[in-house]
Amino acid sequence: MSKIKINLVKLQNVINFIILTLKNKLRYFSVYLYYKNNIEKIARYKNQIICIVCDNRISNPTYGDFLYFAYLARYFVLKGIKVKFIFLEDNNKKWKKYLPDKEIINFKKEQIILINKIGKIEKKNIYFYTYKDLLKIRSNKYKIIFKDKVFSNIQIFDRLLDFLNIVISSENKKFLQKFLLNKKEFNTPKKILQIKPYISWHLRYNKKWGNYNNSEQEIKVIFNKLNSKFKNKKIIIISDYDGCNFAKKILKKNKNIYYSKDVTTNFFEDMILLVNSDFYFQYKAGGVYNVALFSTVPYKVIAFPSPFNEAWSKEKFVSWQQKNQFREKKNISLNKL
Repeated sequence: MSKIKINLVKLQNVINFIILTLKNKLRYFSVYLYYKNNIEKIARYKNQIICIVCDNRISNPTYGDFLYFAYLARYFVLKGIKVKFIFLEDNNKKWKKYLPDKEIINFKKEQIILINKIGKIEKKNIYFYTYKDLLKIRSNKYKIIFKDKVFSNIQIFDRLLDFLNIVISSENKKFLQKFLLNKKEFNTPKKILQIKPYISWHLRYNKKWGNYNNSEQEIKVIFNKLNSKFKNKKIIIISDYDGCNFAKKILKKNKNIYYSKDVTTNFFEDMILLVNSDFYFQYKAGGVYNVALFSTVPYKVIAFPSPFNEAWSKEKFVSWQQKNQFREKKNISLNKL
């Protein structure tokens, strides 16, 4: 490739970065205005029903994105506000491009588990609507979060972290202790308790989408470094069945290593596995980070931030980030481990 072409590519990357940064800043500002105009005096909603709408027609079938909805519900419930959670269940052609029908059914089942267990929404307050059904309550007394976006068929998951960053920044330590995930709130299965003490490590191996899977070489390097640093701890890899099987082939000669899918059966149990760990590590992207992000578990994550997220500050990725939680988001290298 000629120098001119290389320079043009670099220039295009810079332009794309500037455009993306501006989009994130504008989105964050719009979320802040929404908060100031609609939610800031939250006490006035205590006698009202708030509706959170997860539009499965346009959302991605990924746990990381969906967890924002569960945490949003959790926030309002812990503030003493009644929440009605609505899934829009019209046909989603996008999901069928990536997932077989069985996996779609399982994902939807887990969505309900996460809204119930993490979002603290009773099952009687979880509803399944078509878009036509939703239109019928548009003018009702319910306060629908990001109502204009919902009725304009615009995804809102990318606004929810901004929103949570803003509202939680003004909360006290007592509320944070209730809001952030910790092992005390879960009934931990015996299989997990028998492994303790351990550290957890998220490995991504997704053949369906994304180009940020962990390579064989990266897995070997990470294991050796973690095993050396945490000599008295077991290591458990948190991943799906494909990821666990991929890692087993690479690390089959190593001891002190465990795999989530040998002890858990679903994503919710993976969450319990993570919050019971003494430390969490992740290299590159992966939705499991959004479990550690909303927990009290010490962690180190080395990954570029999602293009849909705006960091809270130079020092903190989120407003509630603690001193023993670290996110390296610029110099992405295993040397940072």
